[in-house]
Amino acid sequence: PATAIFVSVKPQYVGYIHTVASAVFSSKAGLYRPYLFVCDEDIDITDLEEVYWAMVTRLHPARDIHVFHNTPAMPLMPFLDKEEQLLRRGARVAFDLMFPAEWKGDARPRINDLQHAYPADVQKAALRMWQDALKGGRAKNR
Repeated sequence: PATAIFVSVKPQYVGYIHTVASAVFSSKAGLYRPYLFVCDEDIDITDLEEVYWAMVTRLHPARDIHVFHNTPAMPLMPFLDKEEQLLRRGARVAFDLMFPAEWKGDARPRINDLQHAYPADVQKAALRMWQDALKGGRAKNR
């Protein structure tokens, strides 16, 4: 969406989200965009399914949502109240979809899904079995 910016970075240190948010929100492209999604470098930010996956697996609800108050706002944003529209002030939010920078090596959770945990031949066999099962299941229901 036009109101959001998606960024993929390698977290350099604890609190790196604030550095990224400051850089993005102070840029011409980010000045009036209220939503920022900052992902680890292994997330394809052009694939919204991957971004959503990162959100539900990496974002900690209490510590990874950063709200910035009294920021420049475009008065045409429909979520702004009348006073915010008049003052052209609102809020921004940065979603930290990265594992903490201090989590290194074994402390960092492994991605354990079909694509990352199994060799290609096992992946193909499993997918083939699921496709056969789904075809069989549909035929029985008719």
